[in-house]
Amino acid sequence: MRHSLELAAVDRMTSVSFPAIGSGNLRFPASTVASVMFDEVNKFSSGSAAELHGCSVKTVYFVVYEKDQATVDV
Repeated sequence: MRHSLELAAVDRMTSVSFPAIGSGNLRFPASTVASVMFDEVNKFSSGSAAELHGCSVKTVYFVVYEKDQATVDV
């Protein structure tokens, strides 16, 4: 995620989307997936990488399969 955010900033993108990979059939704990995703975005937005690239990224979307209610709830 961090590398993707950096690339998005370098390319002056204003938004980026990340799927909640692993939280469905792979049964990776949804709470862990959500925690990692939010932590990485928070680190990026407050870190030197965002400052270095002017932080063009203003919106981050987390994509969750709508029928995976447990992940949606987290």
